[in-house]
Amino acid sequence: DMDDVALGRGLKYVNDVLDERLRGGTISTLERARTFARLSGTIDNAGLAKADLVIEAVFEDLALKHAVLGALEGLVKDTCVIASNTSSLPIARLAEASKRPDRIVGMHYFRPVHRMPLLEVVRTKHTDPRVVATAVAVGKKQGKTVIVVGDGTGFFATRVLTPFLNEAVQMLTEGATVDTIDRALVDWGFP
Repeated sequence: DMDDVALGRGLKYVNDVLDERLRGGTISTLERARTFARLSGTIDNAGLAKADLVIEAVFEDLALKHAVLGALEGLVKDTCVIASNTSSLPIARLAEASKRPDRIVGMHYFRPVHRMPLLEVVRTKHTDPRVVATAVAVGKKQGKTVIVVGDGTGFFATRVLTPFLNEAVQMLTEGATVDTIDRALVDWGFP
């Protein structure tokens, strides 16, 4: 992370998620300890030289993501897959700043990541199929429901969600109450 304070917040977040799972009975004390022991954090980029896959998750700012991707390319090996956890920026636009656009892929995790199973792996026309396969394999190993989507505005989930939300707004304008709409959605399985 950027500094020790931010790194500490990240490690605490993971610790809290593991505690929640322990309290909920989905993991044992031993599994919790083993999982946390496999985690390491740093503010030093040296370890990136050994990485096979790096996922950047900085703010949704194209210039910032370009800067991070450019810096990553100078730190990782040529075979390293570089993924972006963007939810709105086209992957092709991110890859424009890359010397190797074939190894850039989107890995859009939904929040909260530890509860939401969906992972959109976003490919461009330049993304190497092996890069896509690597991202899919990592997502599956993480226990995610992985879908591979083409690059475009909103990827898949937002494209599907937008008409859904528009219909809810239309129902409001026709006189339905928020509570009625919310109850109906929950009854249909939408949290």
